[in-house]
Formats: sequence, C-alpha cells, structure tokens
Amino acid sequence: TVDWSKACAGHPAADVARTELLLRFAPVKAQLAGIRFVRIARALAAAAYVRTYLAHTGMRRREVLAWHLPVGLAWLRARPGEAGDDFAQHLEGWIARARVGDYS
Repeated sequence: TVDWSKACAGHPAADVARTELLLRFAPVKAQLAGIRFVRIARALAAAAYVRTYLAHTGMRRREVLAWHLPVGLAWLRARPGEAGDDFAQHLEGWIARARVGDYS
C-alpha cells in the first residue's frame, strides 16, 4: 500500500541517489553479501542506472552525488549501518568529503 498522507514530490537527483544507493547497498541474504561477483554486479547495475538516467535527462553526476550524504543519512533511520559494512564505509567517505566541501 501507499501512504498517501506522507507522499510528496522531491528533487529528482535525490530520487536517483536513493535508487543508486538501494542498488548498491540494499540488504541481501548473508550468503550472497560476501560474494565478490554479487558486489561487482550490484555496482555495475547502479552505475548503468545512473549513466542511463543522466544521458536521458541532462542531469549532471555532481547533482546526484551531492544527494548521497543526505539520502544515506536519512536511510540510516530505517537501516542502521554496521561498522565496517559497505554502506557505512560509503557514508563515512561522504562525511569526510563534506567536511572539506568536496562533493565530486
């Protein structure tokens, strides 16, 4: 079901960032999570999605990357990252970049 009371329109780059993060880091069965091929396939799928979206919309990669940190932090409310997991490491990198203003 859709909770229409909470539905809203957001920034398109935020939606792309969220989908990219889901493709890369959404939880999978434990036996799949450790398989290198699965990690590579997820990264390739996310990259192909973003590349195709950018090509069709004219949006710039930088616009999507700027949303990784806020979308990722919001995602933590529903999915706590465990220290050292790929998602947590990704966010830690973005927090470090935000401290110096580097969103590339």
